Amino acid sequence: MGDQESANYVIGLGQEARGFRMLVCGYSSTSLDAMPFDFLSSARRVFDPLAQRFDMRFTVGSKWLLRYESDVTFLNVHFDYARSFELCVEIGWMATIASETSFSLGEVMRVSGSDSEQGLDGPQVRSQASLESALTNLANLTSRFASRALSGDEHVFVQLAELRDSECQALAQDRESRFFRSVAESAWANKNLARLIEAYGAIESYLTRAERKKLEYSRSHVGANRSS
Repeated sequence: MGDQESANYVIGLGQEARGFRMLVCGYSSTSLDAMPFDFLSSARRVFDPLAQRFDMRFTVGSKWLLRYESDVTFLNVHFDYARSFELCVEIGWMATIASETSFSLGEVMRVSGSDSEQGLDGPQVRSQASLESALTNLANLTSRFASRALSGDEHVFVQLAELRDSECQALAQDRESRFFRSVAESAWANKNLARLIEAYGAIESYLTRAERKKLEYSRSHVGANRSS
């Protein structure tokens, strides 16, 4: 795969799955509006040294976002100050000025072979002390697992795009399977065997042994009724 093809592949899959990325970062509803947080200085204290290792420049700073950039990569640290008070780290590829693709720390960790879920969902902080502790942990995880990505290793970003594509497909398949299983269970309870055949037939490759037996039973009885 050539350089431009790789860049286009990463961008394409990244844009298709931005909704999935939001699931990875995670959001919830909490009311902590009265809590004062010094996010920016606390985040810079632990992420500035990391960014400097990879010749990344500080470009954006606010009470909810810290951003660094190199010529080809960027590092975002988000703080959902207005809603969930969660932290989220993203590492991204800037193929062009107008287009960029970001991946969560959890995705980077999984591509790196980690089975830990420490970076998967953004930690929710409830005090300045917990904010500083969570930022330190995220900086350590980023340093440990995201070095190749931050260095601009294009192969890593292709792997990340492929992982996201695979996980999005698996998520869609899971939703589809749960829907058809719900339809089939209702049909079984109501003795609507034709409806059960239709529902289980749509996900036949993913059926359990018990579900296959119901499908076989339904097919045999519906077939017998048609031939009689």
